[in-house]
Amino acid sequence: MVFPLCGPVSAEDWPTFGADNRRSSVTGEVLELPLKESWVFKATHPPQPAWPAPAKQDFFHHHYNLRPTVTYDRAFHIVGADDLVIFGSSANDKIYALDAKTGQVRWTFFTEGPVRLAPVIADNKVYAGCDDGYVYCLSENDGSLVWKYRVAEQNRMVPGNGRMTSLWPVRAGLVVGLAVFIVASVTTLLWSSHILHYRQDSASSWILAIEVAAQISIGVTLGALFLGGRPRTLSPERPKLEVNRD
Repeated sequence: MVFPLCGPVSAEDWPTFGADNRRSSVTGEVLELPLKESWVFKATHPPQPAWPAPAKQDFFHHHYNLRPTVTYDRAFHIVGADDLVIFGSSANDKIYALDAKTGQVRWTFFTEGPVRLAPVIADNKVYAGCDDGYVYCLSENDGSLVWKYRVAEQNRMVPGNGRMTSLWPVRAGLVVGLAVFIVASVTTLLWSSHILHYRQDSASSWILAIEVAAQISIGVTLGALFLGGRPRTLSPERPKLEVNRD
């Protein structure tokens, strides 16, 4: 996979998917045309999507030329802030931080599973969810581990999508503000997701459970948390859980 960076190096930050927690995908940056290539970074391995493409034909129902619908991780999701460009890899289970001026690797960090969605840069830290069931908080300066949080009460791994993944992979992005909002999906035949509220004072509590497979970045606007999917049932707030930093 090739990543070009065009235009002036000094630019407005894009620290999360869609630029902000509203996922507005809007920036005040004004690009000077024509754009010129500044540098190119080529990853060692291309993305490895979680879900393969469907069968091209459904002869029984007379549906032809079918197109894949679960395509959220066909490319690496990039964020940028300060003088760094950061993305996670679904191929080699690694988080990369590149110098925004040169494209050279500043630091890398190995997780224990694919990182499929965009990390978040906030307050000199980098947050990323992973298929290993953990949320990682790293130092923006050198990529050292600040903390990691396991979303499930038990560390159970299962075969999934050609890899060993957590029973609770974090595949719905993160929202970082005064707290970290996490969405984890259960990879069983009865799909469900849980939205978890994690605070920096090491306290966490389940906000709600929904019976839907959430695999898309969540957003916040007007005091509401938005999640793609079709929830069928909601559960009451669950007891607080212990934070696991293993």
